[in-house]
Amino acid sequence: MKKTGWNNKKVNLWSGFHCSIETLSLFMMVCLFILCPGSSVNAKRLVVAGGNIPVRIVSSGTVTADEMGRYMQNFLKERNFSVDPIIYRKQSSRYKGSQWILTDADNLSKVGIRNPFSGLKSSCPDESYWMKADQTGSGTRILLAGKTDSGLRAAVARLICQVANEGKVLTLESGENFNQPFIKRRILDVGNSARRQVPDGSPFKKVDLETWSLDRLRAYPELFWQFGFNGLQIEEVRGYGTLTDQQLPGIRKALQVLAEGARDRGMYVSLFQWGDCLYKEGVTYSWNDPAEHRTMLAFMNDLADGYGQYVDHVNIHFGDPGGCLRDGCDSYKTPQQVTAAYYEAFRKVNPKVEFSLSTWAWGDFWSYCPHSVDLSNYNPYFPDMAKAKTFNRPIPEGGRFLDSTFMPLNIGIALHRTYNQDQAKAVLASGRPVDVWTWYVGDNEMINSYWLNMKGVDEILQSLPEEAGKELRSYSFELNFHGWPEIINTYIGGRKLWNPTLPLKLLEKEFCAGAFGPGNADAMVALYEACENGCFSAIPIPKEFGTPAYNQLLREILKQAGSIHLSADWKPNFALPQKAQEYVDQLKSRLKLILCVSEAKEAIEKAKKNHADAQTIEKIKKQYIQRIPDLPNDPLNRQDSSIANEGYRIASFAEMIAHL
Repeated sequence: MKKTGWNNKKVNLWSGFHCSIETLSLFMMVCLFILCPGSSVNAKRLVVAGGNIPVRIVSSGTVTADEMGRYMQNFLKERNFSVDPIIYRKQSSRYKGSQWILTDADNLSKVGIRNPFSGLKSSCPDESYWMKADQTGSGTRILLAGKTDSGLRAAVARLICQVANEGKVLTLESGENFNQPFIKRRILDVGNSARRQVPDGSPFKKVDLETWSLDRLRAYPELFWQFGFNGLQIEEVRGYGTLTDQQLPGIRKALQVLAEGARDRGMYVSLFQWGDCLYKEGVTYSWNDPAEHRTMLAFMNDLADGYGQYVDHVNIHFGDPGGCLRDGCDSYKTPQQVTAAYYEAFRKVNPKVEFSLSTWAWGDFWSYCPHSVDLSNYNPYFPDMAKAKTFNRPIPEGGRFLDSTFMPLNIGIALHRTYNQDQAKAVLASGRPVDVWTWYVGDNEMINSYWLNMKGVDEILQSLPEEAGKELRSYSFELNFHGWPEIINTYIGGRKLWNPTLPLKLLEKEFCAGAFGPGNADAMVALYEACENGCFSAIPIPKEFGTPAYNQLLREILKQAGSIHLSADWKPNFALPQKAQEYVDQLKSRLKLILCVSEAKEAIEKAKKNHADAQTIEKIKKQYIQRIPDLPNDPLNRQDSSIANEGYRIASFAEMIAHL
């Protein structure tokens, strides 16, 4: 989306780096060359696995290095590459195969590496890492050196994204690079629209992760760790779909296991909760009504008992829905009091828990700021909140803006949807941490369909100014439908929170190569881009839509997609929740259906130019509706009570043609 009224300055290649000039200078002198991840400077692709000589894993011997060594052994074995079952402690100059070396900065010498970059011991973030792939005198070598254990984990995840499975060999571009995260804490919010919107018995109920087996749930966070996230947010939110007492234990268990799976990957775990909207969407409880106050406290204690030991953070959310304004409740004091009460309940179970109060869809909160702040981040979804306000409203009880009068200072403020410099600085001035809680970027929770928003993700994250990387404690990204093609949005989001300047085309190609194989990557990128519809329109409707040239382009992309081939035993780089072939089939069906609508529009426009009457136009529509192929793997193939619940439906493809 095009945003106005805030800083759209792009960060440069090194914007995420907070190391000293001396450190960077040393790095430049020591390294032979530097690559921005995925780019190439006189680089060639190296064979790093395959052939008769097994890959040798070398570990510095720490718990994490050995864990990651076993992970890489399994990664190779699952893809039928030969790997030595032993984890070695030092590289060998005489070994003729490929050696993958895993270490942290403190233990480089243990694996036979002279420290090439002292920056890993500097003030750079713990997740910083150095990656090198080269050809030695005897074989190929990959070196992954993290500043700390978390840096080594991040390096392994990045390697998963970059190696190319070409069938008989695994290749990697030669070169070396230093990486550190632009955003320190990158959280994937695992939403669950299907709980509320997809009826039992629907063929699309499988995107409801709360119906998955516990083993599948525990494994799911691996995917997001591979994509570059280091945090996972879970959502019980009893009012979302109005959980019954009978449903609650099973769903709570599912989310607890999901949290455990995230921690197994060394990830931070957050819990999302509506602040005063407890049991039913839109029905609030009043903090100032004694009976409702007691109900809220009981609810908080139950939630803390259920999740306190599983989570590191809780995000309390008031606007959309919620935000009681009865009984003297207001938009400033009351949300803080309620958040502080949740905090105290969770602290009894987990004294180290962190908290945030979200300003999502809660623009009036900022009217208590002593000076005006930009509110453009509330566009385009809440335009009334983005309008000019009266600021410096009196704060009750003589408090100052965001001081500790109503809420402890260690509770952060989560900005609405993306970074806003004015708001961030106002929060930081109070001494509180700043977070961002994003929605309607990764997909669109409200409608059960594919939301391919690659350009939208790129635009909003590429526009983050350098200050955002320094000022934000965390930045979240959402995924609501699990097992649909919009997973590419999640990949782009995860990688861009590491480096907002990474080119979109590079990330699209990287994802498609990792998920579908390098030989299929170009055709898959074309398929994704042809189906890209953003987060509002059910299908793409560019200005060329319904023209002969546009329809011919779609036919050519479909023809190219016919060449996409995945073997029965294809194993993608990523731990996708369903077979890669299903994503291919979903996108091919979607593009065929888009083409049906566009061809109908072409025929209708041609008839109108020839002055056809309304009856003729309706006849054309019926003809093209009859031509629509039956493709039941697309959620918009039809829309009825067996597919989506009332209030969450959208036009089917037949209805789209009827409305032309």
